[in-house]
Amino acid sequence: MWFILITLAIVAVTYLIRRQYTYWERHGVVCDKAEIPFGSLKDTALGKKDTGFVFHDIYNRFKSRYVGVYLLFKPALLIRDVELARSIEVKDFSSFHDRGTDTLISKNLFSLRGAAWKSLRTKLTPLFSTGKLKAMLPTVNDIGDKLLGHLNSQLEGKSSVSVDMKAMLTTYAVDIIGSVFSDWT
Repeated sequence: MWFILITLAIVAVTYLIRRQYTYWERHGVVCDKAEIPFGSLKDTALGKKDTGFVFHDIYNRFKSRYVGVYLLFKPALLIRDVELARSIEVKDFSSFHDRGTDTLISKNLFSLRGAAWKSLRTKLTPLFSTGKLKAMLPTVNDIGDKLLGHLNSQLEGKSSVSVDMKAMLTTYAVDIIGSVFSDWT
């Protein structure tokens, strides 16, 4: 009796896993080969590649407008076509805003859902109108020029120099944010 139950459980689990990893094929979508249990993220899970590089490789390997991928057991779409991405992000955004990761520390516009997302988006949308973004550009360019000047001064008379990029770019980002938002007050 136990043998039959264990066999049935193994068959059921195998069926469900195979069904999950054929989601894109069943829907006629070109997809990356999934590796059980990692999906498309085997190299990331094994510490061989960063997630961004894995998706970059998938992006370059396929030529269709979108590619099906598997984030562990979860199917996801990698959009390759600029117009399709623009349509999703602008015209059809109300249908897609509840997608994505859900972590405890991500209380930002990209990961919030439902009413919390709508509330934050309502507050932030006026800050990023086309006119305000155009007005930000000179400030961002000035700060970029200062960063470039700083890097050039570090290189003076040297063929190479070691730079703490994380600290430098954090300072750069904070400088931009502070300068842009202080200009509006």
